[in-house]
Amino acid sequence: MKHTLLKSLALSLCAVLSISAQVNLPRQSPAASVSQTFAYTTATVTYSRPAVKGRPIWGGVVPYGQVWRAGANQATAVEFTTDVRVNGQALAKGKYALFVLPSREGGQDAWTFIFDTNPNAWGSFAYDGKHDALRVTVKPVKVPLRERLEYAFDAVTDSSAALSLEWEKLRATLTLTAEFKTTAQAAILRDLPAVGDKEPYSWMNAARFYRTYGLGDSLAYAWIDRSIAIKPLYANLWARAEFLAADKRYAEAVETGRKAWIEAAKDPGLEGQIPALDRQLKAWEKKAKK
Repeated sequence: MKHTLLKSLALSLCAVLSISAQVNLPRQSPAASVSQTFAYTTATVTYSRPAVKGRPIWGGVVPYGQVWRAGANQATAVEFTTDVRVNGQALAKGKYALFVLPSREGGQDAWTFIFDTNPNAWGSFAYDGKHDALRVTVKPVKVPLRERLEYAFDAVTDSSAALSLEWEKLRATLTLTAEFKTTAQAAILRDLPAVGDKEPYSWMNAARFYRTYGLGDSLAYAWIDRSIAIKPLYANLWARAEFLAADKRYAEAVETGRKAWIEAAKDPGLEGQIPALDRQLKAWEKKAKK
C-alpha cells in the first residue's frame, strides 16, 4: 500500500513537472523598444516584431476593418513623459496601448491609430473602445519591402519628432509635438539667479535660448555679458559676436569675434575651428566697410 502511494505521488509530480516545464526557444516575433527625446519629453515604443515571411499582410495577416495590436504578442505600448500632441491633437502624458485599425476604400489605405489607456492588454483581444484616449487617422505611403515590422523616430526638432510604423510595403507616420518654450523660459527665470557668478555657461545658454526663440534681446545681451564677465571663453565671446552680426552691428561683431579667436587659439581642441572663424571674421569685416 505504501509503495503504491509513493508511486502515485511520483506520477503526480511528473505530471505537474511536464505541465509547467517549457522549451526555451527564441520568439518568432522578437521584442524591441525604441525611444526619442524632444523638448522636455521622452517617447518610448515597446513592441514585438513579426516578419512578413511571404505572407499577404494588409488585408491578410492584418485584416481590414479589424483592430490590430500594432505588433505581435502583447499589445504595443507607447509612453510619453509629458503631455504631447499627436498630429495636432492633445494627448496627456502616460502609457498607452497602441492599436491600429486599417481600412481601405476606393483602393486607398487608411490607418487609424488608437491610443488606449489600458497598456497591459494581451494583443487586441480585450479591446472594446471604452478606454480610447485618442484616435488619429493617417494615410500610409508605399515603401520598399520591410521584412520585420519596425517603429522608428525621425525628423527630430527642438519641439517635435516623427514616429513611423513600417511593415511589408507600407509606412504610416505620426507627428509628435511637445511644448518647451514656456517651460524653459520659466526654468531660466526661476533658476538663473541662483547660479550667480559660479559658472558662465548657464548665463550663455540662457542668452542663446532667448535669442534663438525671440524671447527678449535685451536680456540675451545682459546675460551673455554676464557670462563673459564671469570668465571670457571662446564660446561666450563668439556667441556675443554672432548676436551683434545678426543685428548688423558688424564692426562690433569683428571686435568681439577677434577676442573669441584668441581664446580659441589657446585650446588645441579648437584648432580645427580657426579656418572657419577666419572666414567668418573676413565676411563681417567686409560688411562693416559697406
